[in-house]
Amino acid sequence: MRNIFFILLIACSVEVHSQFVKRRNPVRMNTEAFGNMVMELNRQYQQVRTLKMQIVSELTSVELNSMDNEWKTAYIKNVTEKMERETADVGPADAIKIVQEIGKEAMSSPELIARYNANHDYIEFRDYVSKNRKDLNIADCKASVIGVCTKIGLKVQNIDYVNGEYPELGNALYSYSLAIINKPRSYRDWLYLIYLSAKCGNDDAKSQAEDYMLFKDKSMITKHSISLF
Repeated sequence: MRNIFFILLIACSVEVHSQFVKRRNPVRMNTEAFGNMVMELNRQYQQVRTLKMQIVSELTSVELNSMDNEWKTAYIKNVTEKMERETADVGPADAIKIVQEIGKEAMSSPELIARYNANHDYIEFRDYVSKNRKDLNIADCKASVIGVCTKIGLKVQNIDYVNGEYPELGNALYSYSLAIINKPRSYRDWLYLIYLSAKCGNDDAKSQAEDYMLFKDKSMITKHSISLF
């Protein structure tokens, strides 16, 4: 009997409560519109990913000397990390703009262009010397540099510190740079001799040193080895 009483009491309470609570119509989600929105977002995010891959591919295809491979790998890594970092908390539309700007900046970097120019000229000079400058002899050019150093009172071991107008030494160093260009893996030595020649005032060397940013980016050159002098 007591159980029946409680059941009737609960039923009455539910009926009274329902009179005061306004019934709501169920909200039907527009699944088609939602699906289209998700697809569009996925398409835009895919566009961002594709754009990032295109930029990395373009940078990878830039022809630098093999001795710059380590620099190139680090450069691409830095650009990739920058794209990921700066697009982490933005929507796809803004991400596309950011990635495009980073890509434009990366491809027009003075350091990248300088290394590209250096390698391009290295190949051209090497071909020119092979065909037209059979008169250049490494031993003779080396002896010429040492002879001029002796003449002006400069110790060869201190040639790294040469600086000033020494046209004869500048010319000798520039000839030496051409003479060694056909040696295997002569790229760094070639740049180093151009750098020294430019410091001595040789006009051709100064123009090249400026194009290759040799005075700003010393990582492109190495100090002379005993094999050079």
